[in-house]
Amino acid sequence: TPTAGSASGNFVLCMPSAGTGSVRMGGSATSCNTSSARYKHDITSLNSSLGMAAVRQLNPVSYAYNDTGIQALGFVAEEVAAIDTRPVVYDELGRPNALNYDQLIPIAISGLKEVDARVTALENTQAIAAAIFNGGIVANDAEFQGKVVFGALTTFNSRVVFNGTAEFDGKIKLSGDSAGSATVAAGTTTISVQFSSPYPAKPLVQLTPVDFDDKYKLTNVTTTGFDIVLGTAAPSSIEFNWLATQR
Repeated sequence: TPTAGSASGNFVLCMPSAGTGSVRMGGSATSCNTSSARYKHDITSLNSSLGMAAVRQLNPVSYAYNDTGIQALGFVAEEVAAIDTRPVVYDELGRPNALNYDQLIPIAISGLKEVDARVTALENTQAIAAAIFNGGIVANDAEFQGKVVFGALTTFNSRVVFNGTAEFDGKIKLSGDSAGSATVAAGTTTISVQFSSPYPAKPLVQLTPVDFDDKYKLTNVTTTGFDIVLGTAAPSSIEFNWLATQR
């Protein structure tokens, strides 16, 4: 790792700390800390132990230097070494001597990213609790224990179960397999109604004749349709309204 050497004018002499490698000139002390991927290998992201877990262990302190009495802010090298030795500079006897403060920045950023992820998860939880969905898919079970308002067209692509009373304040629009009308033509006695797709089980069908009070019957009810049969041939076209619901 290059370290800053003696400065001369606007330049510094960058020398390898291990005593090997090339000596070069830099424009400032910070230019000695090369950061290009060209100079690195074994690059890995910091694990969770060097995120918020490490930030919680860092102990910012104020202190005064023994020789000068100058007041300063920072960390104690021995305390940082107990968390991670890489930001610590050791003397010739192997004792913690100084800190590379720039190496604490990745730990702080890692912790900040953890906080951001937790805040995002909390915001999503609060949005779900308030029943506010700005897009996306609810893939697992969801339970709404309070009031839920759908402000636009809402589509349920699968089965929906209401365990309590369901109230509809507006009009109800049913599919062509749930409600419709059928007409027995004049001179005939029967009309067959076929569903566009079959019901899982035989539905309950209700008939309501329009301006007709003679005999008729509902017969041949299956998962795919039903028949309406008159007692005698229709003197004119007879219309029936029907409603089919799943049992």
